[in-house]
Amino acid sequence: MADVDDRATILAYHEATKHSPASVQARAHYLDWDNRPLSFKVYTDLERIPLPEDIPSLDVAALAAIGVTSVPGPTPGPDVPALARLLVLGAGVHHTKTFGDGEVLSFRNYASAGALYPVEVYVGCADLPGLPAGVYHFDPQGPSLTRLREGDHRGHLVRAAAGE
Repeated sequence: MADVDDRATILAYHEATKHSPASVQARAHYLDWDNRPLSFKVYTDLERIPLPEDIPSLDVAALAAIGVTSVPGPTPGPDVPALARLLVLGAGVHHTKTFGDGEVLSFRNYASAGALYPVEVYVGCADLPGLPAGVYHFDPQGPSLTRLREGDHRGHLVRAAAGE
């Protein structure tokens, strides 16, 4: 959490850099398509762990699911199919478009200006049924996980996130 003395500086920075309808219209910006980043981060020298592509329905309407304030009784921990559901539906590719020159543009499940998708998703977990503890990168093209670190590093991740 920021110190109270820093809040004025933080607010001033926010006010000076935030977008408004007027600022977006006044500053024309065009993407340099010849200089765009790669669409996907790929770890070429590390083993990929395929995720299930058949994501079964939960048979619960979305509004019913978010309307529940507590779940009766103990709930099981996540497993690989549950993790795959979260990753694929939250950050996966929902469709692709192929252009005349053969270029394929993949559209993901979260918004991105210019379809550049600068967001990468990582998973830090303890041992899960079918997945050893580790830090993993999610590749939405697979979909797959790539283990970057072995072992349970959740404590390090909590400290890196200021204990949150």
